[in-house]
Amino acid sequence: MIEVYTDGSCRNKKGGWGYIILDNDFQLQDSGSESNTTNNRMELLAVINAIEFLIDMEYDECTLYTDSMLTMNCGKKLWKRNKNLDMWKRFDSLVSNITINWVWVKSHNGNHYNEAVDKLAYEQSK
Repeated sequence: MIEVYTDGSCRNKKGGWGYIILDNDFQLQDSGSESNTTNNRMELLAVINAIEFLIDMEYDECTLYTDSMLTMNCGKKLWKRNKNLDMWKRFDSLVSNITINWVWVKSHNGNHYNEAVDKLAYEQSK
């Protein structure tokens, strides 16, 4: 099973996102930044970018680890989506092509890959 760790960060309206994809011995990471944004938008963008990569590589299922309850619960449609509706529309168009098994992880709690994506996102938000 493909494992994906995602995180977003925002400082002074400059945001960063990052993801790490694990497939047996294979590991890939990516990150990026945006201006005039929010932390929640970056959390979601990390998920979207990771899913787009997986779909391009023809994966149809993943376990996605996030420390954002908002992203996970809105992604599972358990919570109402009030903001970033443009991105949620993009997300919804992607998830018809992939099954996501969501796992929430506590942030800054010693999970190696969660700490690594946190660092990626934070560095991009500088």
